[in-house]
Amino acid sequence: WTGHWPAIRELMQNTIDHLGLLDPRTGRRHAALHLRVTTENDGDEVVVIHQFCCKDEPICTIRTKRDSLVIEQLYTYPLPSRALDTGVTDETKFNSTSTAGGFGDGFKTAALALHSLGENRFDGMTWTFDARKEKRRIVWFFESDEREAVGRFSKSRVLRVRIENTENNSTASLDDDGNKMGRAYIMTQTVKAKDIGKSFLIEAVPRLQIFWDVDESTIIGTSTSGGDYIAPALLQPPIPGTDASSLTSMMPSPASSSTRRRKKATSPSLPGNNNIRQPEAGIYVRGIWVRKPPIPDTLMCFFGSRLQVSGRDRNDVHEEELVNAAAHVIRKCNNLGRLRGLLEPLRGSCSTNSSMDDDTKERRKKRRTRGNMEQNNWLLKSPRFLNQLWMMEKHRNYVLHNVLQIPQNAIFVSSRTTKSSDPFLRWASDFLQKKGAPLAPIEPGSNRYLF
Repeated sequence: WTGHWPAIRELMQNTIDHLGLLDPRTGRRHAALHLRVTTENDGDEVVVIHQFCCKDEPICTIRTKRDSLVIEQLYTYPLPSRALDTGVTDETKFNSTSTAGGFGDGFKTAALALHSLGENRFDGMTWTFDARKEKRRIVWFFESDEREAVGRFSKSRVLRVRIENTENNSTASLDDDGNKMGRAYIMTQTVKAKDIGKSFLIEAVPRLQIFWDVDESTIIGTSTSGGDYIAPALLQPPIPGTDASSLTSMMPSPASSSTRRRKKATSPSLPGNNNIRQPEAGIYVRGIWVRKPPIPDTLMCFFGSRLQVSGRDRNDVHEEELVNAAAHVIRKCNNLGRLRGLLEPLRGSCSTNSSMDDDTKERRKKRRTRGNMEQNNWLLKSPRFLNQLWMMEKHRNYVLHNVLQIPQNAIFVSSRTTKSSDPFLRWASDFLQKKGAPLAPIEPGSNRYLF
């Protein structure tokens, strides 16, 4: 729980779940919503504004400055103070497969994590609930408080929540816009902490799927209308609002080596522009980044109950469950032609038109071809992870027969055998073909777990 990302993740997770910004059936931003990103000036600072709009109504508005984050969400009734109790499971989340949250406890841990940054880095957090029809305003103040030393417990700073419930005369008379149900009940979360806005734009936005889109032509997915998928992160469109003009006041100083190291660990940038950012490679569970992926530079996104985060820290998944979830994507892939092209290098280096009696020339060309294919094939960057799939018979047989279209009962032999002009080998090949055991040629460097 170091840094800003874990706390921002929990706050945004609650907003995403409550407003339904992510469609649990498709794993994409809800089709009824569109994202609008604008900027405005506040003195010397740039304010970046993200709005999730249904038609012309912004149901969620996020305003970020370097040291502040404001999340305004409509259609949100005041929470009871009982929500502050810790260790109490929220049954509506715990038993749901459509929400990212599972315990209803995350925002309290997030508040503690922000508080632990220290008084020089955390200025406070407020939640304001405007119930305009009831003419009430309820404000939760997450504040630091001093506790004197008692017995063996030393003097310390603790987090407390102070609640004010006052009459709100400024919203007593609702105009035409306020008469809409959304404007009648508004929740505003305000977080003031050093560099919290910068962290939101640079770290959180590339890790939350509601802020970006994927190029459907690049993914290996389970459905044409959404669902689990694996995709190359570097081939995805740029994220709206991450252009140079939006991030100028947020970017770290180039003179700092530590900030350069942090920047390297965040999402990739488009070539030729250090500010335009793309989705961060990683394992995503219900639209939220969990950890780095086992296949470098890929987005591995899962929804529903197929893959769960392990524990309340939301920073890992079980390896066996991840392998099974990835196998599900491959077995249910809606575009076998694309998948076949990506897995074809598993057969080994491609055959060439070079002369068969010039062995040296052929081997060099094959090595060069195989190297180019491995470099350009994003799905095969981690043989160790995919080998776990091929070691399972049901997955291996599916790839061999359904994806690579190798006949059942095939006998794997060197391509030199099938290309041989030896009369006996040609007769044996024809004989085995007629007996239902055709020869399947493989090349040098073929995957030893698959063939």
